Amino acid sequence: LMKARVTDLFGSDLWQEAVTKMCLLMAPFFPHISEEAWTRSGQAGSVHLQAWPAYDPAKAAREQIEIAIQVNGRVRATVTADAGLSREEMQRLAQAQPNVQAHVGDAPIRRAIVIPDKLVNLVL
Repeated sequence: LMKARVTDLFGSDLWQEAVTKMCLLMAPFFPHISEEAWTRSGQAGSVHLQAWPAYDPAKAAREQIEIAIQVNGRVRATVTADAGLSREEMQRLAQAQPNVQAHVGDAPIRRAIVIPDKLVNLVL
């Protein structure tokens, strides 16, 4: 979706939803312009009598996340991975990074601090 051109989206259901939500969000700040845009987009009634748009967490969810990998509190690598990995999977992914392996070497890992979908810190 991010790589789609605006001209490809024009007139689609996604475009219509975006215009509708934009009119609703603009209404308190630009009442006359938003009312005009609301009418021209084919909507019935007044934009000021519509319900405020609801938040949909599914639309805001990300499939890929960037995880920072630290060794003794210093960032040694970042990796893009699927969201929702378990702590064990995140730690395995961190230990597999070449720059992390170079800094860890043969030293035993005393503690692994894992913050899901954000950070792995390996303490030597």
